[in-house]
Amino acid sequence: MVASRLGRLAYRGWLPATAIGFWLLFCAAGTHAEEKRRDPHSASLRNREGMLLLNQGNIPAACEKFRTAIRLDSTFVEARLNLASALLESGAVDEALREFQISTELWPQDPRARLGLGSAFRRKGALAPALREYKAAVQLEPENGNGHNGVAMILQQMGDLNGALRSFRRAVELNPQSPQYRSNLGAVLAQAGNRKAAIQEFRRALEIDANYCDVHINLGLTFQDDGNLTEAEKQLEKALRCQPENAQIYYSLGKVLKLKGDLAGAISQFQKAIRLDPRNIQAYYNLSFVLSNTGDATGAAAALDRYNVLKNALKGETDRSHVDRGINLAKKGDIEGAIREFEAALVLNPDCAEAHFNLGLVIQKNGDLEGSIVRFRRALNSNPAFLEAHNNLGIVLREKGDWEGAKKEFEAVLALYPTHAPAHLNLGLLLAERAPLLDSAIDEFRAAVRLQPDYAEAHHALGIALRKRGDLKSSEEALRAAQQLNSRPKPYSK
Repeated sequence: MVASRLGRLAYRGWLPATAIGFWLLFCAAGTHAEEKRRDPHSASLRNREGMLLLNQGNIPAACEKFRTAIRLDSTFVEARLNLASALLESGAVDEALREFQISTELWPQDPRARLGLGSAFRRKGALAPALREYKAAVQLEPENGNGHNGVAMILQQMGDLNGALRSFRRAVELNPQSPQYRSNLGAVLAQAGNRKAAIQEFRRALEIDANYCDVHINLGLTFQDDGNLTEAEKQLEKALRCQPENAQIYYSLGKVLKLKGDLAGAISQFQKAIRLDPRNIQAYYNLSFVLSNTGDATGAAAALDRYNVLKNALKGETDRSHVDRGINLAKKGDIEGAIREFEAALVLNPDCAEAHFNLGLVIQKNGDLEGSIVRFRRALNSNPAFLEAHNNLGIVLREKGDWEGAKKEFEAVLALYPTHAPAHLNLGLLLAERAPLLDSAIDEFRAAVRLQPDYAEAHHALGIALRKRGDLKSSEEALRAAQQLNSRPKPYSK
């Protein structure tokens, strides 16, 4: 797989069917005939037959064997885990999730069940419960690299690159001969901007498995970013030999050839990408550019026309529809899906202020403060009067210790909209950090309460500030009002 430019490195996760399946085949293959003679109706035999079918690629028949084994012995952990893994492999995620949940209820101390459940949640885009299950697996079996790998994948998707790097490194320490772990580590290193270390990990992965296609893709993209176009071309050509139907690899190779000045080669690759994926809008755009440079004005115009048709068709969904879907997914806790929708909106409209803002909110809540600052500022570049972008940027800057920067943002909100109660509260909280400004902070809290009388957080902040000033009677009144409003005090964040 090759992702979008923003998070484009090929990224593999652990598949439970592979880990569990090969373990059982290794243990069971030599005893299958003997057990069949001894007990032709045993649950263990049906489980082994299911594994053989799964290894042959016959997932439906394998699932029936596993179900038969479970009917014969409902406590047979391997059969239930293998059924869940096969279902997940086939794309029946909800059924797999149900089987893994039953497994964790029956065997809560089995790390395999926790790993499988984490993978099922991840496939559904439910990152928080996936992370919980992967961490539970690590706690049950700290030396299991799969658990650390799972934790790292979720942290990477949540935007916590430092946490992802720590967990991927631990997975590699536990299993240094895993090309998968090394490829994942390299992908995050590249995403973090450490291309030299990323290239080293990708090369180590290829030393272990020279045919690991995703690593060739990752190496090609990383070499391109590093300016080594010759090596980038070589790696992408190797990737095409093992994934000849992958339109995105042809597109990436076309871009490399364009940068090298091989316009004929670039044209060929862009055309192949379009044949495989007729909706590859960027391929049409780049093809038009290259054809124009070769003097083919007619071909360039045709490619540009097709680009504009696709662009207008995609705008039928509009950046707004992607933003709305992203907001709904974020409310449901599907962070990965929300990020995907906001990024899709930005593909259609790179200046979409609401997409930048909501993407900033999501990654802010996941702890990536630097990333959220970038997004809020991008939103403000597109819409300088975006009140909530100013307000949330101020909150993050305050958390980062940038007092002056935060003050500037809260004041910007109030200059645009003097009756914005949350901005008065946040400015007051900031001013209260400096003792000489306590009276000014109290003025801001009073303004917030006056504008929004049911604002419990503002009443609470006012009560604390009045207590610091020694006005105990007024402090008690404000704190009592906050308590009556029955809301836990916290700074406002949309």
